Amino acid sequence: MKRILIYIVILAAVLAVRLERTDVGKLRPVQTVSVYRDGASYVIATDTGDKGKGKTVADALKDLKQTAPAVIYLDTAQFLLTGKNADDAVENLRPYFSKSVELYSFRGEADLELASKYLAVHGNGPQLKRWNPGEKLPVLVCSGDRIKLIGKTK
Repeated sequence: MKRILIYIVILAAVLAVRLERTDVGKLRPVQTVSVYRDGASYVIATDTGDKGKGKTVADALKDLKQTAPAVIYLDTAQFLLTGKNADDAVENLRPYFSKSVELYSFRGEADLELASKYLAVHGNGPQLKRWNPGEKLPVLVCSGDRIKLIGKTK
């Protein structure tokens, strides 16, 4: 009798807890994310071609998630690129990324799909978990289909 009561309690607990589930087919995993300033707004872009824009980093991230055709999955990101005047955004983005994501600064117009391929071979930037605000980041210089990684200058 006690065993039946235990099973009923477990079943009731399982039914009472609503688990949020996402169909794997509706996930949109990303490898590279960039954040930069466009005037007074932040822009967050991914290598999947999705973009979000907002007055704050949180607003830009919210816009990115709302406008993407599928659920943006940031846990798969390996590289986070910051544009000029957007280094402060890294602190606001920390909770959304794996601690092992590599950080880079970028100059020019970054083709994020091309940058992903380049960094997968040539990258070895500081990881988010070890980076402190104000520390210099390696710079990814992007010009058309040409990419060059230069030393730790800001």
